[in-house]
Amino acid sequence: MMESFPDELRGFVPDSVRLEKECLIMARAIDFDGTPSKTLFETGPIGDSGFWEAVDFITEVLDRERLYFFDIFYKGNNVLVKRLSETESVPLIVDFKRLGWQAYPLQPNLILESEKRRKFFRRLRRFEEAFRLENP
Repeated sequence: MMESFPDELRGFVPDSVRLEKECLIMARAIDFDGTPSKTLFETGPIGDSGFWEAVDFITEVLDRERLYFFDIFYKGNNVLVKRLSETESVPLIVDFKRLGWQAYPLQPNLILESEKRRKFFRRLRRFEEAFRLENP
């Protein structure tokens, strides 16, 4: 799994990622103050521009590589907020897998690359609407 993962994004996943018996195992991400990083869902909306620049970069790379992980931006549970300081944070993506249409058997249109891309960006748009603070 990680062999096909873009090198540019390795800094946006927790350390020690490995696959064991079809389960993705990752090290626990730790914030600057020693506490475990929380999901974006737990943290709530974020106004840190650096965080959102990183999300934009992640999205660009995934789109360029045609890796449309539908789960990443779903409800904020698969993005950790790793706090680097009181005001700075970076997103870490977790629980990503490339299942495609097999995970959505009632959506056979997901066989098409254009439909996968459309679904990916629709989820991203909803993610941003729920969690991006424009002016904190």
